Amino acid sequence: MSIATRNSTRRRQLRIDRPVWPTEREPARQTRRRDLWYSTADGAAYSAMVGLGEAYLPAFALAAGMGQVSSGLVATVPMLFGAILQLAAPWLVRRVRSHRRWVVSCVVCQGLSLLILPLVSVHQSAVGWVIYAAATLYWAAGLSTGPAWNTWIESLVPRRLRTQYFGRRGRISYAAVLGGFLAGGVALQMGHARGAELSAFFFLFVAAAFARFASARFLSRQSEPYEGRITDRRVGWSELVSQVAGQPSGRLLAYLLAAQVAVQISGPYFVPFMLRELNVSYLQLSALVATVFVGKFALLPVWGWLVKRIGPRRLLVWSALAIVPMSSCWLLCQRVPYLLGLQFVAGGMWSAYELATQLMFIEAIPTEKRTSLLTVYNVGNAAAMAVGTIIGAAVLTVCPIRFVGYLSIFWLSGVGRLLALTLLTRVDEPPAEDPQSIAEHNVTIDLNESAARPAQRLYEAA
Repeated sequence: MSIATRNSTRRRQLRIDRPVWPTEREPARQTRRRDLWYSTADGAAYSAMVGLGEAYLPAFALAAGMGQVSSGLVATVPMLFGAILQLAAPWLVRRVRSHRRWVVSCVVCQGLSLLILPLVSVHQSAVGWVIYAAATLYWAAGLSTGPAWNTWIESLVPRRLRTQYFGRRGRISYAAVLGGFLAGGVALQMGHARGAELSAFFFLFVAAAFARFASARFLSRQSEPYEGRITDRRVGWSELVSQVAGQPSGRLLAYLLAAQVAVQISGPYFVPFMLRELNVSYLQLSALVATVFVGKFALLPVWGWLVKRIGPRRLLVWSALAIVPMSSCWLLCQRVPYLLGLQFVAGGMWSAYELATQLMFIEAIPTEKRTSLLTVYNVGNAAAMAVGTIIGAAVLTVCPIRFVGYLSIFWLSGVGRLLALTLLTRVDEPPAEDPQSIAEHNVTIDLNESAARPAQRLYEAA
């Protein structure tokens, strides 16, 4: 046997007999799988908290003795104060030097704010300021998590997995919202039948708080690849204005804020209108909310197919036109079967609007600017919501007949949405790029805060 043949045989034997050690990628793969599982569990727990607690805040304000106008304002005014407070979040994240520690701390504070609300059912003195203070803390903590979470989660989910993973995570989150909201509706209906409405709210908020604490636990178990190496940098107002002024994203932002003002003229007063003017039960209210989600689920695949053929701008224009008459349709009939059908259609139209907005809005925010820019955007969005809510409150206050006031704000909201459409004429199609790749790039934007907002979706459908 030649030396070359002998060496070749020896090499083959070494390859066969050599022990197979775990590769370096294996631990990373296991860590990623664990992180994704905990992130999905966090989304489900967070969504359950929203369905059990946040969505019933206006109804709780009504049950606690606040007026119909005040209970509508509690849905948005504390959000504005909370958005202003969260402006300090980017600076605090840099001081903490950890997105994970900051997010977990804010989530725990949000859970604690929910435990303040049940105190109203025990001590009914100073109901108004306690509810507003708890809601402000809730929104300040919740909004402060969003920008930091978006920056953090991008480091955990590889780009090639984002579309599939966040789609699955979103479906689980929506299911948790619906489950929480329907469970809350059943509990409140039973409490109302027994004359123990506030006691039912007590248990709902306690359950919502514990769901948020579970969310904090799941977040704390996730890894943070860049802990101690925060690259976020502060984006000043001048840089922010120069970045969006005259750009397609800036013109789109102007439309979105104008449309938000119009929507919120009627949106926050939907729950008082249903519970006090139409005297619907909590179960019927829950069914109306669930129908919005059914409409979204049923028609979202259609919009995904359509946007690849007509582009996101045309889908946005069509959906923006479709949501204009939605609030005015409440003037036609107030029977529950009709309202259920209207909610289904509204849910479908809003799903198209949200998809088109996601594909067009933030096309490329550098990672180091994301926390600051989304923090500032939160303030603008909350301010637009507060302005619309105050306009609606003014109309309801000056109208001597409450029912006429509600019909007026529904009509005014539709007019405002129509006027906002004029701003869309200046919005251009995004740069030629595959919509699927745009979705993959931006899929993490605001998912933690917008993955589930049953109260908000309900308001928009109004």
